[in-house]
Amino acid sequence: MAFESTKGSGNVWNPTQDAEGNPKFVGTEKDILDGYYIHKKEGVGQNNSNVYTLETEEGVKNEVWGTKLLNDEFEKIRLGKYCRIQWHGKKQVKSCVNKPIEKCKSTEAFQNYEVFVDDAHPMHPNFAGGIAQQSAAPAANANQASKPAATPTTFKPVAQDDSLPF
Repeated sequence: MAFESTKGSGNVWNPTQDAEGNPKFVGTEKDILDGYYIHKKEGVGQNNSNVYTLETEEGVKNEVWGTKLLNDEFEKIRLGKYCRIQWHGKKQVKSCVNKPIEKCKSTEAFQNYEVFVDDAHPMHPNFAGGIAQQSAAPAANANQASKPAATPTTFKPVAQDDSLPF
């Protein structure tokens, strides 16, 4: 029997704060996390949030707190896939466009992430042969075979939704 800690890795990726813990409002090209999507925890903390674990190719595990946007995107991704999360900053909804972003209430702005999947990158070794059990629903294209590739450079957006009201 193999036990896994429920505590987590301790590496929490939070691009919304700088190194000193001050809030950031604008994303940069460095606000990216790449890795294999290897685990999802549900109902964590006082807000019953999701926590997603991405493992780098070097074996470093990073956890990401779910948001409405990230939860929706990760529902489409199969465990074991190589993916990228890019934070684009905080985005205002229409009711807050005339205020500085830092003055918007939490209901007037949201953390804007974009999630990409690299279909050309091989699956994580623990998931490639169906060894590990999947706790999340597989993506719509989960029946497609993985194509081998040398580098993870073929990221593509998970989904494009132009029907959003903002």
